[in-house]
Amino acid sequence: MFKKLALFFVIGLVGVTQALAQDLAQDLAQDLAQETKLPLATVQQCDLESGKILGMVQSPPYDEIPFLQGETMIRAMPSGAWLNANFYMLMNPQTKTFSIILSDPTSGMECLWLAGKVQPVIQGGDKL
Repeated sequence: MFKKLALFFVIGLVGVTQALAQDLAQDLAQDLAQETKLPLATVQQCDLESGKILGMVQSPPYDEIPFLQGETMIRAMPSGAWLNANFYMLMNPQTKTFSIILSDPTSGMECLWLAGKVQPVIQGGDKL
């Protein structure tokens, strides 16, 4: 399962075709559903104004800079439909804060998917 998860993430970063990404996402979801019976739905802060959330995290006090962007798919609840999304990863190298923003390529709606502070990378330790 974790190999598929890693593969899905890497393939999403390199921008594979939409059909392949959807197949991998569905396979991963099926694997996860078989291994665990606890679905987890989360709530993200979104804004219909395109650029508003990206502008916020790139301005003081966050001053994050983009370092990665790509395409991904997310699963909508409660319908279970797969939706295309653009993603942006930003980070402030001084304060170590980061954000992951998802954007609807059609409407421009943006969602703050994840934000936090990074910790030093564990080197030479046990696997996580």
